[in-house]
Amino acid sequence: MPISINITENQMRIMLEYAETNGMTIDDLIDELTERIEDEMDAKIADEGVKRYLKNKDTVTFEEAVRELGLE
Repeated sequence: MPISINITENQMRIMLEYAETNGMTIDDLIDELTERIEDEMDAKIADEGVKRYLKNKDTVTFEEAVRELGLE
């Protein structure tokens, strides 16, 4: 899905320099940035999960979870 965004000349210059220095196209750069964002989001979700686990260490086995969810 094509979109348009407004960026400054300086932002565009930085992106083009980064892409060229790393042998990338702007599309490659956007793909890399998207992957980094997804990785950061995954890390935050994992951190929240660890915090919840440390706060309340009640756990169930995989088999118990399957039964509780009625997936047997």
